[in-house]
Amino acid sequence: MKINYLYNPEIIIPDFLLKKIDIEELTVGENLLPEINKYLNINSARILLLCDRNTYEAAGRTVQQVMSENNEVRCLVLDADIHCDLENVNTTENSVNSADTLIAVGSGTINDIGRLVADRKKIDFYSVGTAPSMDGYLSANSSIIENGVKISHSGIKPAVKVIIDLDVMKRAPYRMFLSGIGDSVSKITSVFDWQLDVLIRKGSFNPEAAYLLNQSVLRLISVLLDEEKKTQTETLIEFLLLSGAVMNAEKNSQPASGGEHLIGHVLEMFDLKMNNKNHSHHGEKVAVSTYTVFRKYSEFFSAFIENIIMPGIEEDYFRQWDEYGIRINRDVFRTKLKQIAAFDFTDYDFQKKINEGMDFISSLKILFFRLYERYNLPNDNSSINVTNSDWDFALFHAGDLRERITGLDLINSIGK
Repeated sequence: MKINYLYNPEIIIPDFLLKKIDIEELTVGENLLPEINKYLNINSARILLLCDRNTYEAAGRTVQQVMSENNEVRCLVLDADIHCDLENVNTTENSVNSADTLIAVGSGTINDIGRLVADRKKIDFYSVGTAPSMDGYLSANSSIIENGVKISHSGIKPAVKVIIDLDVMKRAPYRMFLSGIGDSVSKITSVFDWQLDVLIRKGSFNPEAAYLLNQSVLRLISVLLDEEKKTQTETLIEFLLLSGAVMNAEKNSQPASGGEHLIGHVLEMFDLKMNNKNHSHHGEKVAVSTYTVFRKYSEFFSAFIENIIMPGIEEDYFRQWDEYGIRINRDVFRTKLKQIAAFDFTDYDFQKKINEGMDFISSLKILFFRLYERYNLPNDNSSINVTNSDWDFALFHAGDLRERITGLDLINSIGK
């Protein structure tokens, strides 16, 4: 991937990642939209422009005007604050018709939907970011709620080119900026969970990428806490792009999505099930879940695991899902418990690497809590309007959604 930073960034994407990313070009700079086709270089195409009502006003109208000079452009404007679900995927897919190019103008939901639809329809996909709220602009994954369950589609075709106009990003609502901070600090625990899972299930772990994420999130927090700095938004964007680049290079979301994200997924499933129109943003949910997971991991792994057991699998466990009207794949949970029960947690190499991971998390405690205080980030379920019962359910059942093993799975599996 080629990168055009039209300014001097704090955090860059290094060459060892760039050569593994199958995106042609990323351009980051100011006032890009008036000349956007100079960077996209799309001509004589039939374009479907995908936005929501907010992102159309923020950037979509300009993109439509400029791209219409040399192309046939149709615009699909979805409702604001829609859910990232199969219904909206189908609506978008049915709107493609004869289009050979899809340009997503938005942030998380719009990009997830657009990327998946373009991959299914085998047309070119381009992304124009509108908010520093999430890390998926460079991703090759899309997370969609299907039949009530949040499903991760990995290994799909990413954007051909990505445009990040800093002026547009800085004009995004402050709430979106805070959501981006929430999504970013989650990497502290997601990287830990990534290594934990690989140690137990023997998957793929890239220590260079993990180290890069750890050091970069430390740099980001330092910048966010430095009141003399005037580049907080730029540095946040740079980190979010780096996180997406790692996911793309590793061909899955695991480096940037651990137990804290799984909690967020359960809460998003509840939002859709209850038709919650005033739901919290993804990054707000992740901010709360990261705060909780950070504290739980600090307590649990400091007194190392000695009594991990495989609890009996009772139908009451799954019946709790049924009470929410959500049908999950029960084999995911059953398989995971067997893997946990079979693993030797006294293994020296395992304990050494887990302790190293916890040393990093512990070193961030003061900065982590200062960041939440400085930006008044949401840190409990009441701050995102989630009931205690729904929150407790999400904490206990988040691991049911994915095969990957996280620290939450160990905490929930330990003998009492």
